[in-house]
Amino acid sequence: MRVIFFIIFYCFTLNLYSFEIKTSGIPSIHNYKRLDYDAGNQNWGITQTENHHLYFANNSGLLEFDGTHWELYAVPNGTVIRAVMAEGNRVYVGAFAEFGYFEYNSEGEFIYHSLSKNLNKSEQDFDHIWNIHKTPGGIIFQSFYGIFNYNGDTIKVTKPKSKFHFSYNVNGIIYVYDELNGLMVFNNNQLQYLSDGDFFKGTEIWSLLPISDGEFMVGTAFKGFYKYDGLSFSPWEAEVNDILKRDQLYCGTLLGENYYAFGTVQNGLLISDKEGRVLNQINRDKGLQNNTILSQFNDREGNLWLGLDNGIDLLEINSPISFFQEYYDIGTGYDAIRIGEDLYLGTNQGLFTAKWDDFLDYKSSSKIFTPVYNTRGQVWKLDNIDGELFCCHNNGLFLVSGINSSQIANNDGCWCVRKVPENPDYMIAGNYGGLSLLRKTNGTWKFVQKISGFKESSRMIEFDHKGRLWVSHGFIGVFKIKLNNTLEEVEEVVLYGKEQGFPSNLSINVFKIDDEIVFTTENGIFKYDENNDRFVPYSELNEKLQNQLQISYLKLDNENNIWYSRDNKFGVLRQLEDGNYSNITAPFAKINGLAIQGFESVSEIDKSNILFGIEDGFAHYSVNFEKDYGKKFLAHIKTMGTSREGFIVNGEKYAIDKNYLPEIKNRYNDVWFEFSSTYFEGAEHSLFSYKLEGYDLEWSNWLPTTYKEYTNLPGGEYTFKVKAKNTFGFESEPSMVSFIILSPWYKTNVAFMCYAMLIMLLLLLTYWYYKRSIEKSKQKEKERQQAKFKDRENELKQAALLAEKETIRHRNEKLRATMKFREKELANSTMGIIQKNKFMALVKSDLQKINMDTSNPSVKSRIKTLVKRIDKDIDNEKQWKVFEVHFEQVHEEFLKRLQQSYPNLGPKDLKLCAYIRMNMSSKEIASLMNISVRGVEISRYRLRKKMELNRSANLSELLMKI
Repeated sequence: MRVIFFIIFYCFTLNLYSFEIKTSGIPSIHNYKRLDYDAGNQNWGITQTENHHLYFANNSGLLEFDGTHWELYAVPNGTVIRAVMAEGNRVYVGAFAEFGYFEYNSEGEFIYHSLSKNLNKSEQDFDHIWNIHKTPGGIIFQSFYGIFNYNGDTIKVTKPKSKFHFSYNVNGIIYVYDELNGLMVFNNNQLQYLSDGDFFKGTEIWSLLPISDGEFMVGTAFKGFYKYDGLSFSPWEAEVNDILKRDQLYCGTLLGENYYAFGTVQNGLLISDKEGRVLNQINRDKGLQNNTILSQFNDREGNLWLGLDNGIDLLEINSPISFFQEYYDIGTGYDAIRIGEDLYLGTNQGLFTAKWDDFLDYKSSSKIFTPVYNTRGQVWKLDNIDGELFCCHNNGLFLVSGINSSQIANNDGCWCVRKVPENPDYMIAGNYGGLSLLRKTNGTWKFVQKISGFKESSRMIEFDHKGRLWVSHGFIGVFKIKLNNTLEEVEEVVLYGKEQGFPSNLSINVFKIDDEIVFTTENGIFKYDENNDRFVPYSELNEKLQNQLQISYLKLDNENNIWYSRDNKFGVLRQLEDGNYSNITAPFAKINGLAIQGFESVSEIDKSNILFGIEDGFAHYSVNFEKDYGKKFLAHIKTMGTSREGFIVNGEKYAIDKNYLPEIKNRYNDVWFEFSSTYFEGAEHSLFSYKLEGYDLEWSNWLPTTYKEYTNLPGGEYTFKVKAKNTFGFESEPSMVSFIILSPWYKTNVAFMCYAMLIMLLLLLTYWYYKRSIEKSKQKEKERQQAKFKDRENELKQAALLAEKETIRHRNEKLRATMKFREKELANSTMGIIQKNKFMALVKSDLQKINMDTSNPSVKSRIKTLVKRIDKDIDNEKQWKVFEVHFEQVHEEFLKRLQQSYPNLGPKDLKLCAYIRMNMSSKEIASLMNISVRGVEISRYRLRKKMELNRSANLSELLMKI
């Protein structure tokens, strides 16, 4: 990016910190992208208020960050804010033709107050405000065309000799760069010439940094820094200065008392000591969002904030932990070891080596690690045995020297190796499928054979004081193995698990601490009880570890400190001078959860340097790095509101008015709170605990949530409290707000007065009712006697009615019996007619046959006469009248209802309906009607047609219902 005339430098110095700067690795970097804070790309300045909130001069306005929430505030003319400076909780800002300050009002609202509007009209055209300084004489706002000194009452304006560039506050003195006159001093609203200040005429100044009380340095874009001794300027002869000339200085700030941070245009951030020795350089390749740094700020925790040309970055430089991860491209870290001046790193991609001094040097490139020959693939463990480096690899066991390696055994993947006690020429290797024996012959280690009698995976093995080999298996338990005298065969194997005292058979690991075999389990640390052949809790070590469960890793270093991992979190029991131990966990919070579960690794390089194997590389811990992890920080209640009434109050109002007590209507008794923590290092891991006094009995569990809602709160006074826990486990003081939920209308004083009046009225009504009841009881007694007589009379009437009902019942039963008898008579009569007709039809048929067989005229005449008499006897009309008489006696209303419903039915149709209703078959009907069965079917068809029945209707069911 080319520097143009309007580029700004912003440099602040806060309280001085006593911390060191690491030269190795990359600090933890948190990138806040434009989409995260939802504002402009460029961030020109950074400051921090008394309540620990951070503010950024952004292209879109004033950007606020409280650790969780981002908020944007614009100035009235909506222009870019170029400068920002905090005093207490007031934030001064400078924009284009506008300057003033933001401050919380009595309602907790962050309101802008314009100061530039008080200028004369001729003074208001001053372009951008580029810098703001706090001085004993007032607040200084500097633009290209004027300096404005605001002392709380008035604003005094100082015009440039030619044109201002930027201004700087160094050791309490305001320095201003004038284009024609060079560097000048601003004092008592006057511009004063600085001795040798014209040295910089025509050269833009981008940074002024203090050296001592009377000395400072002046930084330029391309010519680097010059030192000022009070009389003249001379080039700063320093390593960092040469780099700044190349990378184009943009801004600088003092870190603590002994370090400088330089922001560049071309290559990110440079950190040096006061002598100019470069300690670290961090650029886009190492994790920054881009290489142009517009502003820097050292916050209260010692973190370095960078306002970038595109985004905001947080560098946790005040930390003993740095990282060797993606930038170095070495893979996931499993183990590390130092042999002389060579550092070896075992990863899932192979074994790498680098010179120790190069490892600590910031100038080392991403390619400082050289792969060791023939070790590509998974490295599990590195062991230094008698000065020789053994690499336990997926492809077997390797002996390493420099960047070369030779394979000792390749029969199986190798987990680890252990020297055989009191037999220095032998080693045992734990393999994927058992154990291997190694022997040193003529100074060279060689594979002897697989040890017979044991074939289980042996990832962790240790020899005890009796020469027995303990082997842990993550899914089965622990094996105690006794080898024969030649070490070539297993004589005895005993498997131990839950039945022998362990919490379970799973996740048991074996380690050696102070020549004692110990076992980590999911329920603490155990040791072997020889007398009872069982395993018992190791009380002393468990107490040192504060009885923490799920310990999965232990390691004793050369200073008798015990490193451990619990639930993928590291800690160390640091041995004190009195022999006691101090449990330390805070420095390792940054790598919690980054280790490979079950393959945790802590490598002591020397007493000052520790390496941890983590995802994508290693973490470097500087043991002697001093950091105050218990530094106080704040929890903030950002807002309080209800879902139905909306925003109630900004939490900042309570900081202004401690006695403020908002009242909330009872129908809006669902209250929510938003809160945050201003501990920015590892802010994403902050936890919160809250309690609503008057409702909750206890504090909540620690949770990452920054929001809490309560619903259906009863009327009363409440105090909501919240506290934060930072990534290092330290807690803030509680932040609190109080409020009142008004009682519902039925619990107000007016309601209670109404309740009292109602009670009195009820008492009067009760007395009146009691008196009236006595009178009524007398009247009721009279009425009761009268009722008795009436009841007796009713009983007698009821008895008469019952007797009458019984008589009717008997009569009905008699009628039903008569009806059944008549139905039988009708059926018998009908059957008699049918049988008679059948018989007469047979006789007729026989007579007709005889008539056909005879030739005698006399006989034929007689037969003809008989046939006529038979036909006369089978007279349907006469039979029907008889049948009709009997049928009407049983079903007297049927034929009437049938004729009313279907008036177009003829006599034959009525007969057919009556026969069908009696459930007679077609054959029986044909006999009665002296027609064929086919004739009956035709008659039924015609009947259905006259009755207009569809094909699905049942004729019999219809006639039964009529």
